[in-house]
Amino acid sequence: MAVVLALGSFSAASAQMMFDDFEDGDASDWFFFGGNEAGGGGGAVGDRPAEGAFYLDTGWGGAGTSSVFYGGFFKNLENDQQLTLPADPRLQISILVQTGTTVDNFSVEITIREDTDGEGYEEGEDDSFQHVLSFSQDDVDDTWRRISTPLSEFRNLETGGDGTFNGNVDEIVIVIAAVEGGEMTDIQIDFDEISFDSGIPTAIEEATRLADVPSVAELEHAYPNPFNPTTMITFSILSPGDVEIAIFNSLGQKVRTLLDGPHATGRYAVTWDASTDAGSAVSSGIYFYRMITGDFTETHRIVLAR
Repeated sequence: MAVVLALGSFSAASAQMMFDDFEDGDASDWFFFGGNEAGGGGGAVGDRPAEGAFYLDTGWGGAGTSSVFYGGFFKNLENDQQLTLPADPRLQISILVQTGTTVDNFSVEITIREDTDGEGYEEGEDDSFQHVLSFSQDDVDDTWRRISTPLSEFRNLETGGDGTFNGNVDEIVIVIAAVEGGEMTDIQIDFDEISFDSGIPTAIEEATRLADVPSVAELEHAYPNPFNPTTMITFSILSPGDVEIAIFNSLGQKVRTLLDGPHATGRYAVTWDASTDAGSAVSSGIYFYRMITGDFTETHRIVLAR
């Protein structure tokens, strides 16, 4: 049974409610618990300086079977700090499975508990909803993956509420489970940027069609680059079709979709204004813009220097 959402109105076209981005370097408000086979623990660390950010680092080890519950951790919000979600919410979380992990397969169970009366989650009165992510040895590559799942796809755990998510998040529980592996199986995972975003899309820009007749499909280099706060991206397509141009940060996380829709043959230009993106300014740094149309894909690097 899917979760039913019952949220009030939300005026913004898009919004993000951050649950924890670990940027303060403090993970002391996360609590760890171990399973029968292994214990776990962790904290916000900065041992990946190339990524330039803190994150939650944790790991478990022990004999692996398909029934093993390895351990987990949770964060509970104070009664006056429950998170009221934006309209049509989706959970987003970045996950990296570290090199050195020896597991064959495992799952990450993410459970969200609600609070309907401002006094914390109560079994028998409030709802819980869960989403399960599956990982294998193929995912052990030190690459951040941005998971984005609508709450409507979470499973109702039937903990005694009315079966409806009423908008306030009290707690998030993350469990490592369904572990398959040999003796001394080890799992090391990083978590970052846990947030809830509105599923309502941000406004899509309109591209300006230029007079030039294209001879090739092409994504040109943005100008200016470096830029502050606007830059123009020019592209060409040889046949009518859908065009998507999106902005990504250095972790591969999508920041903004500039274009997404049908275009006629031609050369176009579209502007990215980083000062008003999704209602707030984007921080300085390295970004990438990618164009996809038909079988054509091209990506370029760009620098926002404030």
